[in-house]
Amino acid sequence: RFRDRKLRHTWSLPLGALRLSDRFLSSDPPGEGQIRKLRAHVHRALERADLPVLGENETLVATGGTVRNLARVDARRREYPIPHLHGYEVTRPHLKEITALLAGRKTRARAGIPGLNRGRTESIVGGSVVTECVLDACEGTRFVVAGQGLREGILLDRCGLRIPSPQQVRARSVAALIAHFTARDPSRAKRRGDLAFALYKSLEPRAEPIMTEMLVHAAELLDIGKSIDFYRLQSHTASILRASGLLGFSHREIALLSAIVELADEAGWNPKRARPLLQEEDHDPLERAGLALSLADAIERRLPPGRTAQTWSRSLVDAFVVHEPALASWEGIELRARFRRAFGKELRIAAGPGPGGSSSPPQKGRR
Repeated sequence: RFRDRKLRHTWSLPLGALRLSDRFLSSDPPGEGQIRKLRAHVHRALERADLPVLGENETLVATGGTVRNLARVDARRREYPIPHLHGYEVTRPHLKEITALLAGRKTRARAGIPGLNRGRTESIVGGSVVTECVLDACEGTRFVVAGQGLREGILLDRCGLRIPSPQQVRARSVAALIAHFTARDPSRAKRRGDLAFALYKSLEPRAEPIMTEMLVHAAELLDIGKSIDFYRLQSHTASILRASGLLGFSHREIALLSAIVELADEAGWNPKRARPLLQEEDHDPLERAGLALSLADAIERRLPPGRTAQTWSRSLVDAFVVHEPALASWEGIELRARFRRAFGKELRIAAGPGPGGSSSPPQKGRR
């Protein structure tokens, strides 16, 4: 058990999948009575160990070949959009369905189940039952798969490595991914990220911090899809993000990130692709974040190379006014209809110097 990112308590029990399968599941496929006896044995062992229930904000994290195979089977059944198992969540109802599926087939037939490793066909039923029992004992609703094991964690701890914050891990992971692509200008990406952040904070002052962070990362990463196809860069960037295994990001956060990138192009996002991770109530916030990215990108592309953005914005009752003195001329006509649908107000772009040649925002109270 971990608290404050430190190991506080451990339990070690003889509940290995192969050991228990050999002991309790002698027929092929195993009978219902055999599975009941296995469940009773595991529950007794967990009760003797006094395994605690999960506390508030605690998550059951699972590692090892058995849970990775269970997760892979679950993902294949759901047409899951992210191929990496690290961070994948298996719910209790899905786990029970998988246990029933596995237990209902003979060993040879299990080999045909999509996602299941052939080397696990003999032990996977026992492992699935044990996993169910642990989830029940902890009163958990789901478990999260860890791609690394306890030995890796112990080794890193013994090396005295300081564990960075999740935000630092995400930032470094984004930087590492960006380094693989040459069709990206770092200065422009930074300028786009700053613009997206400023515009979004003005448009959505009460937005969730994680949505703001995902928007900034989306702005930094937007151009990497150019390495594949300039004209469909948003779609290709989103595909790269889903497949890249970004560290520090939950699967939901990767889905948010890729959706914001795709929504920078109005016609680019397919909600069905992210359905297991994003819900209907996510659509409007994502649309607004994607539109903020589209607006930031449109302004950034029209700025002279090397020029620092001096963009300011103001949200009025019936309009959102954006002014950038370095813009020669651009009225944002192509974004206006979409902007009104998303924010319920008119988008006004002011290009060139402000009144009296000033590039500064008007004084507070002026309209």
